[in-house]
Order: sequence, then C-alpha cells, then structure tokens
Amino acid sequence: MIYLSGVITIAALACWILVVVKVFQSGNTGMGICCICPLFAFIYGWIKCGELEIRNIMLIWTGIVVVNIVLRVLAAQAMAVH
Repeated sequence: MIYLSGVITIAALACWILVVVKVFQSGNTGMGICCICPLFAFIYGWIKCGELEIRNIMLIWTGIVVVNIVLRVLAAQAMAVH
C-alpha cells in the first residue's frame, strides 16, 4: 500500500508542476514564484481555476490528495495491528 501511495504522490507532483506552469504562462511571475510552495499552488489553483482553465487538473489533484491521505491512514492502521 505504501508503494501505491508513492505512485500517487508522483501524480500529485505532476499536477503541481502543471499548475505552476499555467500560472507562469498567464504572465503572473510573482504568483508563479509563490506557487513553488505546493500548498500555495493548491489554494491559488482553486481560486484561479476558472481564469487559468485548470479546473480538471485541480479536481484530479484534489482527488489524488484525498486518496493519498486515505491510503496512508489505512497503512498506518495496518502497521499498528501487526
């Protein structure tokens, strides 16, 4: 389960990079630099998803984050049982 979580984390990294690229492409260099922080990029991406046309990326990224949290909780519980 931990390996699956690692693969999902790589997918989240890809979504983060796509959001950062879109922010820089919009000409907003200052916000692009701020988006180096993934949490800031996630929040800013949702705020500007309509303007940057990244709603699908943000939905996928959010789903990935939720699935990753669930997998990590399940893995921690499984390890605690053994």
